[in-house]
Amino acid sequence: MSTGNSSDLPGSLPANAILSPNFSDIPRHETKETAPTIKLVDSSSNGSTTSSSSNSRSNFASAAQSLTSSQQPSSNTSSNTTLDVNKQQQQQQPRRKLTDLSHLYLADHASDSQIGLSRENSHKLLSQYLGNNSDKLLPRMKTMDMYRENAKKSSDPYVIFQFAQYILQTALLLDEEDAKGTNTDNNKNNKNNSNSNIGNEISELETVKKDLLKEASHYLKKLSDKGYTDAQYLLADAYSSGALGKVNNNKAFQLFQTAAKHGHVESCYRTSHCYEEGIGTQRDAKKSIQFLKSAASRNHPAAMYKLGCYSYHGSMGLGKDDNTKKAGIKWLTIAVSKANELICAAPYELGKIYESGFKDIVIPDKKYALELYVQAASLGHVPSAIILGKAYELGTDIPQDANLSIHYYTQAAMGGSAEAMLAMCAWYLVGAEPFLPRDANEAFAWATRAANLGFPKAQYAAGHFLEKGIGCEVDLEESQKWIQKAARNGDLRAKQKIGNNVEVEKEEKECIIM
Repeated sequence: MSTGNSSDLPGSLPANAILSPNFSDIPRHETKETAPTIKLVDSSSNGSTTSSSSNSRSNFASAAQSLTSSQQPSSNTSSNTTLDVNKQQQQQQPRRKLTDLSHLYLADHASDSQIGLSRENSHKLLSQYLGNNSDKLLPRMKTMDMYRENAKKSSDPYVIFQFAQYILQTALLLDEEDAKGTNTDNNKNNKNNSNSNIGNEISELETVKKDLLKEASHYLKKLSDKGYTDAQYLLADAYSSGALGKVNNNKAFQLFQTAAKHGHVESCYRTSHCYEEGIGTQRDAKKSIQFLKSAASRNHPAAMYKLGCYSYHGSMGLGKDDNTKKAGIKWLTIAVSKANELICAAPYELGKIYESGFKDIVIPDKKYALELYVQAASLGHVPSAIILGKAYELGTDIPQDANLSIHYYTQAAMGGSAEAMLAMCAWYLVGAEPFLPRDANEAFAWATRAANLGFPKAQYAAGHFLEKGIGCEVDLEESQKWIQKAARNGDLRAKQKIGNNVEVEKEEKECIIM
């Protein structure tokens, strides 16, 4: 049963860090500001420890910079056409952003659309089908018509790529609105329509979506064949996610690898992931690390984080010697400076290293470790929030602060951690005036939420509350169900209680958190 600590595993990543967040733009990684320093107590016995650890961090930061600068990406030979296209891409840096032409959507064009239905008919169909949601999609459809006219006249691959990307966005947005229940709105507004008419409208709408995807695929394939790496990546992403229909991992891998060999950073990372997991190809740890290093040397946050974890823990065929571990710490140090909401575990991993230290390479520095946990928690990292909640609750290396403890436990609980939910149960049970009034009903509610996630301690707590009527009506039958579930899931107190058929004497708070 997961309690929100999945990131404890070396190299673990949130699912959305592997796939692109959306199709709106080729991913760009921005450095987030480090969280503000919190009030901390310097627990070192003298100034020498703090000074040594500061020097250690400085050395790693310096070495990390030299590591990045010294690792140059390997060059690859390609056809003259591919080189010309990629040279043109480089000359266009910094990359232009998608132009917003929505304010021109009332402009009319006489030429026919390339999609199956005429533009006028497709716009009417969308308006009738989507109801209130058409305000969002119709401007996009008309803007797309203008993009199409520009793309016809242009030989610039970037213009054509932006057009293909916009088509794909629109088709996926159409699916998104459909999934939100636009059929319900349609049925409410057309109660007198026959079922056959509604079916015809849905069928025509599917035709519009299919034609949009077909058109987007056509342009992306055309650009990919000419060596335009952004198009290769986006088409591969569409294949791997099933955006164009069925998932095709083989085609996705081939395109990822092709773009990666020509220096596309995100494709390097995705190719590494394919080799690591055996997606569209055979598993190959050596090649996975090769492409991971290529992405990391180009400042890809997730690649630097994973390479740091794998190097420090000796995973993926990497050695377990001190030099490899040093390299891992250097990569994690760089990754911390690049951490963001999607890749937020690097400060947590580095914090664990500084909390315990490593030989004479990393001197233990709990103060710095807590600062790293604060940074990770500010980016939404659940395990870091739990650590801070406990630290402020118990006064571990920092002054006790009920308000901050509740803050971090709440953050972790909202992130799905059953452990944090049970901690919130305990806080509501004892209260923390004036920040949090004592509330047995809320305590029971939090215990139940955690119990429903399969957390044995919470299941025992829920059974105890139901037995004693704490925050709820006494229900011995329901109480026994929770106690039995807790026992089956390994809770020792539940096993003892069932085995002896007597109540295990515990104080209320102990019942919750022990």
